[in-house]
Amino acid sequence: MTVTQEVALIDLTSTDIRALLARRFSDTLADLAGGAHSGTGTAQVLLLVVDRARDLTQHAPVYEHIFSANIDVPVVCVALGPMGADGILHRPDLLGRHEKTATLWLADAQGVAWGMETSVASAVHGGAGSGRVAATPPALLDALRRPEVFRAVIEAAGGMPARAASPGLRAVRAQISADRFHSGVAAALARLTRQDGSWTRKPVALRVADPAVGGAAGPAVIRIGGRVDKHYQAAHEAALEARAVVDQWHGDLPATMRRAAQALRALSADAEEVIDLIDPRDTPDPEYRAGFELLGLETAAAPPAGPNPALEELAAAGFASFDERGALPVLADRLRAVADRFGGDAREQYRRRLRPEEVEATAARMENVGPVSVGRWTPGLSYLLALCAALAGVLCIGSTVPAAAVTLAAGWGAAAWYGSRMRRIGLGVVAVRQTVLLGAAVTVGAAAGTGAMVGSGWSGLPGALGIALGVAIDLLLVGIVSQTWTRLLIANMRRHTTVVGLGVMVDQVRAVIEEVARVGRRAAERQYEVCDYARVLAAVVGDIGKELEAGPEPDPQDGSAPPAADLAGIDAVTSQQLQAQISEVDEIVLGDLSDAAAAAFAVFADPARRRPIRMPAEGEAGTAMAERLDDYLRHVERSGVHHPPPWCRDPEGRARLLDRLWGRSGNLAELTRSDARDVRLTQFCAPEDLRWLESDAAAARLVRFAPQAAESVVAWTSAGAERHPPTTVWTEDGRLLGVLRLVPLRAGVVADDLQAEGQAPPSWEPGRWAAEDSGAPDLDDALLDDDPLDEDLFDDDLPDEEGE
Repeated sequence: MTVTQEVALIDLTSTDIRALLARRFSDTLADLAGGAHSGTGTAQVLLLVVDRARDLTQHAPVYEHIFSANIDVPVVCVALGPMGADGILHRPDLLGRHEKTATLWLADAQGVAWGMETSVASAVHGGAGSGRVAATPPALLDALRRPEVFRAVIEAAGGMPARAASPGLRAVRAQISADRFHSGVAAALARLTRQDGSWTRKPVALRVADPAVGGAAGPAVIRIGGRVDKHYQAAHEAALEARAVVDQWHGDLPATMRRAAQALRALSADAEEVIDLIDPRDTPDPEYRAGFELLGLETAAAPPAGPNPALEELAAAGFASFDERGALPVLADRLRAVADRFGGDAREQYRRRLRPEEVEATAARMENVGPVSVGRWTPGLSYLLALCAALAGVLCIGSTVPAAAVTLAAGWGAAAWYGSRMRRIGLGVVAVRQTVLLGAAVTVGAAAGTGAMVGSGWSGLPGALGIALGVAIDLLLVGIVSQTWTRLLIANMRRHTTVVGLGVMVDQVRAVIEEVARVGRRAAERQYEVCDYARVLAAVVGDIGKELEAGPEPDPQDGSAPPAADLAGIDAVTSQQLQAQISEVDEIVLGDLSDAAAAAFAVFADPARRRPIRMPAEGEAGTAMAERLDDYLRHVERSGVHHPPPWCRDPEGRARLLDRLWGRSGNLAELTRSDARDVRLTQFCAPEDLRWLESDAAAARLVRFAPQAAESVVAWTSAGAERHPPTTVWTEDGRLLGVLRLVPLRAGVVADDLQAEGQAPPSWEPGRWAAEDSGAPDLDDALLDDDPLDEDLFDDDLPDEEGE
């Protein structure tokens, strides 16, 4: 189980002590930590107490209230100002008795430059003793409020006498000004809400495939003996019979083709009726089942379809647009285009596969097999060849009468043979017409040859050679004509009447019926899911865009603090050098806000969690975006721009930007490697207070701390060395980097005072402790009770006078 930690702050210099003691400490702690202390063991609160050094013993009841609450709370006490007149830091014994405590004596808020090994300061910051009355230096307070630094301080103080030390600090504050941050936010929001999206790094196209539900394989859905089955069997048998007629030249081809056409039309009509039934928007489930029963189709439940991958693709495309910093109005428009694409009739895809126009055209050709079967150019070519054959035969024979007789006999004989083959497949009318026309072509050829001989005086080839050659030409050419015509007829018949493809078409129609019956309704539901999902996402993106366009009112304290040069313990030169070169801030803020929008988008973009898909309530997505904007401003206030927010989608890319930003200052790595003798560390005490500190540098403990985002910058550069100092702690806070030096106090400087039994309580500061006389039991009397002080003293049921 992950344990989270948060540092809670109690400033006893400005806290109402009576109100603090009047509450259960667990409740106070929960309020101070913003709810981090839940009592479940998943969160731990670390307590930072700020008090005046001279008031520590007077506030002993407060520390007893803390340590007697049965809550394991590590405590770091920062004691401000000079110690007692006797030169001793008096404190309640509880602060020295508990192991998980540390006392930091902060005698002066401005401090001195000190290199240890001597009791003389190298320089005094802000004038001698000028900071004695000031509050805790902000830089030191920020460092101690980092849980990682807090724990390191507890551990370092554990090896020191009395668990007490004087803190010194040298740090860099990588903080941007409030105006600079607001400017970056405004620029990012303008880009994310820009209508044309022209600045987008890489346009993302929303390519979403049709929502498949698996193949059509599965249990049989066509019931044997049903209407669809009968029409399929009739069309299939007619297709086989038509093919046999053409291949064998025997049978009634027109009648067979008409039966096949009628069966094909009936089967296609069944397919269209099945397709009409699958749309869940038009056909309720009872009507859908009744229609399937009438068609002879099974309506058994299909296997589980599983998730809709198209929804995942659509969500992934949306996130990709966020990753490319895409403009939200453009993304919303593209999502609406996807919704329009999938919002059409779900049956159209099956109608396109069925191709009813092609089925009807094929059936029409089958019903008119006679006239169209011979093709457009076949008759003309046949007549021309026959005419040429007769003309050549006559010219070769040379004798007009014998030549004409032989030519006419051969041509008409071939035409009669061709006609007989046509009559065998039921094309008698076509056979008579084509026989007469072919014979006429032969007669015209013979007459043309005879006329040519008479006109030219040609007498033909001599003797038997002419007769033989003429007869051969006649028989050969007319035979070629007849055979060619027959072959062309078969080829054209198969092509134009789809005799060969008819069976394939019948099977294709049946396959469409089976697939539609098996998965068509589920596919339609999925298609409409994509449509509804795209509309939901478009509305979500639109609401997020409106919220961003309205813009937050950011008021992060990151940047609203005093300049780094005015903060004690801050390396002003390095901090100013870093702040002056932050050109990457705009891109970092843009990425953070785009990722925040993606996080709000993700609330509605998980189809598995939001089924059935529904449109979110008006403003719901905008509220989710507003919450993340508020979270981002709090994150920047707490951890700075440099630390990635929880929703960061590209940690590596963000880290590269931060490397460039942190890398602008070459002093960062050197700063974190400061040793205990570094005079640039500010020791928070006055020059005269150094006598109370150990001057031996070996006795000091260093806590080096740096943001996780700056790890690569502060790494060691020497060959073979460790990448960073072994004592470095890495913080989530991205604003502060530096070294905290803890110097032990000399022996005898710290005294743990026990409060004597029956001792009167301290006189509290007027105005904060004096209570008006209201008749309630006096708290001072309660503090004198023999029982140990705990929160039960302040329950509603106080004991009566006799019980006390």
